[in-house]
Amino acid sequence: MAGWSGSVLRAVVDTNVFVSGTILSRGNPFEILEAWRRGEFILTTSREIVAEVEAVLRRPKIFRKYRLTEAQLTRLLNALEHEATVAAPSGSIPRPASYRST
Repeated sequence: MAGWSGSVLRAVVDTNVFVSGTILSRGNPFEILEAWRRGEFILTTSREIVAEVEAVLRRPKIFRKYRLTEAQLTRLLNALEHEATVAAPSGSIPRPASYRST
């Protein structure tokens, strides 16, 4: 990455970014996905996020309205499975004391 020194940037991308970046060919979500495709950062995701992305994009209203194809969806899901780091949950995250009920 030009101008970057040190560790490689890693990022987790929200489902909404995947959906918006897939159905629209402009805007920040699209640019984020394009930066990932160009190798500007390492995408870290989870099986749960991948499943949620697929479920949302397969919703008939979205699939038809944005004229998605099985090929587009397959390419995205394959890229997520093979080109992103798919992290497994490592357990529960402790809640801060301020969120615990008394």
